[in-house]
Amino acid sequence: MGEIVLAVVVGSLIAYLVNQLAPVKEFPGKGWLIFRLFVWVTLIALVQQGLTSDEITQPWSPTLLWCVAGAAGMGLVFDGIRLVWVLRRLPHAQENLEVAEATDDVRDKLLKAVGQQVRKRLKYAVGEQALINVVMRPDADAVDALADGADAEPVFLLPQAKQQVESFRTGAFRAVPSETTILDTFEDDDIDGLLLILGAPGMGKTTALLKLAESLLTRAENTGEIPYIFELSAWRDPQQEIADWLMAQLKFDYGIDEKVSRQWILNGKLMPLLDGLDELPMAEQRGKTSQRLCVEKINEFVAARLGQKVVVCCRYKEYEAVSEASGVKLDALNGALRLQPLEMTQVRQYFEDLARPEIWQALQDGAGLGKLMLPPAVELGQELEVAPMKIPLFVQMLAVAYAPGERLADKGELFDAYIDQKLSVDVRKQDRRLGRRRRESGTEWTYGKLEEEPSAEETKRYLSWLARKLKENDSTNNFLIEQMQPSWLETTVQKWQYRLIFGLIGGLIFGLIGGLIGGLIGGLIVGLKEDFKIREKPNTGIWSSAKNVLIVTPIIYPACFLIPFLTSFFLGNGLLWRDSLLQGIAYAGWLGFYLGGGLAVIQHVTLRTLLHRQGHIPHNYARFLRYTTERRLTQQIGGRFRFIHRELLDHFAAMEK
Repeated sequence: MGEIVLAVVVGSLIAYLVNQLAPVKEFPGKGWLIFRLFVWVTLIALVQQGLTSDEITQPWSPTLLWCVAGAAGMGLVFDGIRLVWVLRRLPHAQENLEVAEATDDVRDKLLKAVGQQVRKRLKYAVGEQALINVVMRPDADAVDALADGADAEPVFLLPQAKQQVESFRTGAFRAVPSETTILDTFEDDDIDGLLLILGAPGMGKTTALLKLAESLLTRAENTGEIPYIFELSAWRDPQQEIADWLMAQLKFDYGIDEKVSRQWILNGKLMPLLDGLDELPMAEQRGKTSQRLCVEKINEFVAARLGQKVVVCCRYKEYEAVSEASGVKLDALNGALRLQPLEMTQVRQYFEDLARPEIWQALQDGAGLGKLMLPPAVELGQELEVAPMKIPLFVQMLAVAYAPGERLADKGELFDAYIDQKLSVDVRKQDRRLGRRRRESGTEWTYGKLEEEPSAEETKRYLSWLARKLKENDSTNNFLIEQMQPSWLETTVQKWQYRLIFGLIGGLIFGLIGGLIGGLIGGLIVGLKEDFKIREKPNTGIWSSAKNVLIVTPIIYPACFLIPFLTSFFLGNGLLWRDSLLQGIAYAGWLGFYLGGGLAVIQHVTLRTLLHRQGHIPHNYARFLRYTTERRLTQQIGGRFRFIHRELLDHFAAMEK
C-alpha cells in the first residue's frame, strides 16, 4: 500500500512539473531537463544507500561517494533554479510571440507536404505518361518503339469538361471559356473566393479542386494563404463547429497544435477546400440529415468571418436533393461552378488524339459498345442520368479497357473490364518489360517477381472487402491501415477471440503496473510532443507507438527506480539499491509499454492477425496496397491509400463476397 501511495504522489508531482512547462517548440530541452533532475535525485539516493551500507570495504569509497553526492547536489540546485526561472518567465505576451514563430515554421512545413500530395493526386486524376496506356494496345511493335523512347511526351487522359458559372447574387448563368482557369473563376468578382463546385460522379469535381489547390499553393508564399483539402466525410459530430473540426483534422493529419491552427483561422489564412459533401452519412441526427447539418455549419463558419475563403465540392443530384428537401442552401457562398457533360465531338477528338479511332468507331454500334453513349435506364419520374461516355472518368477507363470486339453495356461492365485489364497477367508482363527498357525512369516494383504478385482473384477479393468495410463504417475514401477497428471483424467467434487475446494482455499489464499508472499517466510523455509530423509511410502510427515505448522507458526509469527505493527507505525495510535497480527496470518496462502505446500495437497486431486468418487481408497489407497503386486501382498519398475514384470504391463494394 505504501508503494502505491508514494507512486501516486511522485507521479502527480512529475505530471505537474511536465504540464507546467511550455511545449517542446517553446522550451527546447524540457524533457532533458526533467530527466537530469531525476538523475541527480537518483544519484543522491544511491550515495545515501552506499554510505549506510555495511558492504563498504575500501577506505576510499566514502570519499568517492561524497564527491558524487556533491556533484549531483550542485546539478540538482542548478537545474532546479533553471526550472523555477523558466516557470516564472512565461508571460502571455512571450508565449504568443513564440506561438507566432512556431506558426510560421509549421506553415512552411505544411505547405510543402500538401504541395507534394496535391501534385501526386493530380498525376493520377489528370494525366499519366503515354507509356502507361500504350501497353493496352495489341500492336507489340508500337509498344516496343515507344519503350525505346520514340515518343514519351505526357498525354492528358481526361478531356476537359465544359463549365458554367452561376452567381448566387444575381441568379445569372454564364459559360466559362476553355482558356479560363479554375483560379480565374475562384477570383472572379462575383465569386470572390467563396465557391461551390457541382457535377455528376466522375465529372472531375475533385480534379478541379486539386487544380485550384495547386494554383493557390504556387502563390501561397506571397499571399500567406494556407489552402488545405479537407474530406467532409470525416465530419461526424453535428454539435462540432466547422472551425473546431478543421483544427482537429490538422492535428490528426499532421500533429499541428490547435493553438497554431486557431491562429490561422482567426487571421483568415487557413483556406478550407472541402471535398465530398455528398459522402456524409444519410442518417438523420436531431431530425436533420448530416448533409443539411453540415451545410448549416459551413454557412455559420463563413458568415462569422469576414473575408474567409471557402470552396465546397458536391455531387449535383445530392446537393439539389438536400436543397429541395430542407430549403437550406450554401447561401454563404457566392456562386457555383457547374461541370457540364462532355459533348460527343469532345469524345471523338479525345480518342483521335490518343490514336485510338477504333474505339470511336466501336461506339457507333448501338447493339454493342454504343450502349455507353446512352443514359442508363431510370424509373419513371426520376431525373435523367448522364450517359457514361459523357463523363470524363468513364471515357478514360474505356481508353484503357477496350479490346477489339469488347461489348460493354453499362458502367458496371466498364469497371469490370478496366479492373481485369489492369490485373491481366499479360499486361503486368508488358509493364515489367517496359520498366526494364526504361531504366532511366527508376522503376521499382513492389514485388520483385511477377510470380510473387497476388492473383487477380485475390486482389479483387481483398479490395472488395476493404471497400465494403469503408462503406459500412461510413468512412471516407482515404484509408489508413492503423485505423482499422475491431468492428471490422465479421464473425462472433472472431470478436470473442479478439476480446480474449487483447483482454488477457491488457489485464496482465494493468495488474503488473498497478497504482503506478494513477500518478504517472497524467503527464510523463508530454515531452514527446511534436509540432509537426507527416504520415509518409503506411503503418506510421503503429511504428511510432512502438518507437515511443523505447523512448518512454528510459525517461521514466529514474522515477521507477526511486519509488521502491524511497518506499523501502522511509518504511525502514532495508531494500538494497541493487534490488531497487532491478525493480525499477521492471516497472519502467511495463509502464513504458503502456504509456508509449504498446497496448495499441498489441491491439493492432491482434486485429490484423485475425483478419488475415479469415482471408480478408494479406499478410503484408502495406505491400499489397502499394501493388494496387501500381495497377492504378488505388493511389498512395503518404501513408494513406484511396481508390482512384469513389465510383470505383462503390463498384468494388458491390461485388459478390
